[in-house]
Amino acid sequence: GAQPAELSHRSSRHRSSKPTTSPLHRLETAAHCSAARSPQSSITRRRRSSPSSSSRSGGEEGGEEGDGDGEGSGDEGSGEGSGEESEERQAAMVAQLREALLARGYEMRDAPARPAQLPSFDIAGFAQRLASCPPRSVVVLCGAGISVSAGIPDFRSPGTGLYDNLQKYDLPSPQAIFELSYFRERPDAFYLLAREMWPDNFQPTPAHHFVALLHAKGLLRRCFTQNIDSLEARAGLPADLTIAAHGNFDGCHCIETGEPVPLGEVRRAVAVGREGPGGWAELAERYGGLCKPDIVFFGEQLPARFFEAAEADLPAAEALIVMGTSLKVQPFASLLG
Repeated sequence: GAQPAELSHRSSRHRSSKPTTSPLHRLETAAHCSAARSPQSSITRRRRSSPSSSSRSGGEEGGEEGDGDGEGSGDEGSGEGSGEESEERQAAMVAQLREALLARGYEMRDAPARPAQLPSFDIAGFAQRLASCPPRSVVVLCGAGISVSAGIPDFRSPGTGLYDNLQKYDLPSPQAIFELSYFRERPDAFYLLAREMWPDNFQPTPAHHFVALLHAKGLLRRCFTQNIDSLEARAGLPADLTIAAHGNFDGCHCIETGEPVPLGEVRRAVAVGREGPGGWAELAERYGGLCKPDIVFFGEQLPARFFEAAEADLPAAEALIVMGTSLKVQPFASLLG
């Protein structure tokens, strides 16, 4: 329940907008990461007086900017080693960094405690927390992991992920199947994949039904999903409560005109293939260009609704549930920024 400690740099000198790479900056950001693992204290630099400090308040704001980068670099290093030896090395590094910072004018201070958000870290504690939430105050962020048990592979898992199993399409790279330029050049590959991944081939998982249950209980404010499989809708979640950041199979359009195309027609064309009555070649001729589901390809913009809902929903969330995603892909990962 205690709030991780902070490293605050209060300086009256104005910082340049250029990235700082000095040894002191690297030391400060590394110490921030290390100090963040200590729950009770933090290090603050003593404010040095300056004749013009009152007119340089921007310098204080600039002094805080290194924190975000420092966290990333610290986390990468924390995975090295294991067991007691690793902990001892880490403790020694923290002590050394603190001594160096204290010598440069920093001082220790206590970090304020933050109330615990869960009564316990188990199902009972989670359920108790949910029961205390006001109506429409729960936001869900979900990714490919919630659909794996439905038989839909995620994208990046070694051996089983989608990108590792696209050899049969003879692609120049796994990502090419979701590139507009490649789709225009060779649409067969995506249409074959779409035939296999069309949502009516799969059933929602317990995770999808859980999100739908949050809605049925009046708790769900919004579900932000990275998935393109439309299984949220199949589980009964209304379209206005689902934000498909990367698009999905709920609609279709022509990539040349941008005009919507009936979903059923595209589904039939994908099933028929290139040639023959109702095939995707005939569909393209009828609508003035290749037609595809409303999946966001590389080179396409995310839906404006994603950004609009994020600004409104995340600050209003009483509880945030993250399922089936490691939050590595941007800009979805920035929802927690």
